[in-house]
Amino acid sequence: MRTPSPQLPSLFTVAFRAIFLSRRQFHADARKLQRRLKRMRAGLIDPNSKAMIRWDALLIFAMLYTTFITPTELAFVRTPSADALFVCNQIINLVFWIDLFMQFCIPIKNKKDGRTIRSHQRIAWVYATSWFPVDLLSVLPIDVFDVAGVFTRNATSRSNRQFVRIMRLLRLFKLLKLLRILRVSRVFSRLETRFALTYTTNEAVKYLLVISIALHWFACAYAMLALFSLSEPRTPELLEAVAQRQSEVGSDVCSGCSIDDAWNSPQCEQDCLTSCEIELLAGLNGVSQSLIANREHWMCRAKASGQITQDWDQEGFEVYVFCFVVAVGQLSGGAISIAPMNISENILFIIALLIGSVIMAVVQGVICGIVTIGDPHYIEHRQNTDQLNFLMDDMG
Repeated sequence: MRTPSPQLPSLFTVAFRAIFLSRRQFHADARKLQRRLKRMRAGLIDPNSKAMIRWDALLIFAMLYTTFITPTELAFVRTPSADALFVCNQIINLVFWIDLFMQFCIPIKNKKDGRTIRSHQRIAWVYATSWFPVDLLSVLPIDVFDVAGVFTRNATSRSNRQFVRIMRLLRLFKLLKLLRILRVSRVFSRLETRFALTYTTNEAVKYLLVISIALHWFACAYAMLALFSLSEPRTPELLEAVAQRQSEVGSDVCSGCSIDDAWNSPQCEQDCLTSCEIELLAGLNGVSQSLIANREHWMCRAKASGQITQDWDQEGFEVYVFCFVVAVGQLSGGAISIAPMNISENILFIIALLIGSVIMAVVQGVICGIVTIGDPHYIEHRQNTDQLNFLMDDMG
């Protein structure tokens, strides 16, 4: 008896099994790819997300705050304290600390092939070898050290006022916070990929900020010349001469710091010399009183000439407006109300005039370019109108 041969599957059955198996394999591969992508994106921040846009806006505000407030604080706040400004500085510092750690989680572009780097190890290595040292210096808690008195501790108990002035210079370490401005290039590079800004708008905003920052920095630097002056005209010989003159005519006639006064007394804490001290110091050095007066910083000369109030260290806004007028003159090359009289002022004026002339030349070139090619449609319309007028003139 013959055994029946096995029945072969139909073509439809074979095709169905192939499609079914291929779909199952496809779904399995897709799930595997999704798990792989999820592992790759774990702990990464999408630079194009809405949350990142809001964070960049906050970061720009924090950079503008640092750009304008930090020089103002150094130039016009003589005695730092734990006030509202200190609290605001710590909040801004916290924002930059958070941004520092976020940089380890933001994918970056490979400059060689343009591919996106998503590996945490490679992102950390690129950041650690490029911007990390700069960002770390900019977030050091210098404000906390300053308020705690680290820069001026035991300075008033020393018998040498030169030591007090040198310790005051350590406050300039706060300028390290201005390194945060270097982050603006990274933030703007992310914003350019999200918003379509025209060349005219981009250049106008950029150079408006450049001029504003330059004027503000020049004004603050001019004010810092008085606060961080290292020259100490009150020599021991002058203190003895003042004490001798006061014993002869009285302290009402000859006011000033004598050798019998404490170093933290009001008459000795004044930065400017009195008329009696100028007269005595000129006699000790064998020079004119005008030379001694001109050797003092510009605020003393402005106070003596009546251009600012006697309590100039208490009138910060008035002094800032005065310095801002000087900064405008430095940037534009115009006349200024106070001429430089000593070495530090001459050096600052030379640097400010050179930088200001370069900035003004660049800004004028940009303005001419914006006016010339700022609106191509309007320029094309004018050219077409001119051609039409020429055509009508030729046709009579």
